[in-house]
Amino acid sequence: MDEDEDAQVRARRAYGAQDWSAAADAFGAVAPHRLTADDLAQYADAVWWLGRIEDSEVTEVIDTVTNDVGQGCGRVGAAR
Repeated sequence: MDEDEDAQVRARRAYGAQDWSAAADAFGAVAPHRLTADDLAQYADAVWWLGRIEDSEVTEVIDTVTNDVGQGCGRVGAAR
């Protein structure tokens, strides 16, 4: 298990235990491209529970993943 996988497992467990701070910290330690849609939703939810609704770190991660997915779709479409 690499560091991202370890942090992802810790984040998911912390989220399940409603340990919002630990969940947000652990999700923040995972490389953005490794986060699933559920992970992103849980990350945003944990940050919301902490009162960090406009947390720029989470916004940046979501933007990065969204841009990567969008660019990936463009490459697939262009290859057809």
